[in-house]
Amino acid sequence: MEYSHSDLIVELDSGAPAMAEIIQSQLNTGEYIVECMPTEATVGFKLSKNGTECMKYFKQLVFMNFPNLRTRDVYLNADLKR
Repeated sequence: MEYSHSDLIVELDSGAPAMAEIIQSQLNTGEYIVECMPTEATVGFKLSKNGTECMKYFKQLVFMNFPNLRTRDVYLNADLKR
């Protein structure tokens, strides 16, 4: 078995859940400052509409600032046993 990707669910202002990749469709391409709470870290972020690298980086920022974030290991829509 080989790791393929991480999915990150975010909550929109409306309270609706969405995949983090929705950021690529909602914001314009360009440079942004990501402010992470509660660590208060601020990081420069370059958003691109093409490819997956910018979203991989965004997900890393989230996981670095929230190390206790609940995660699941899933294969074929089933949780893997640890």
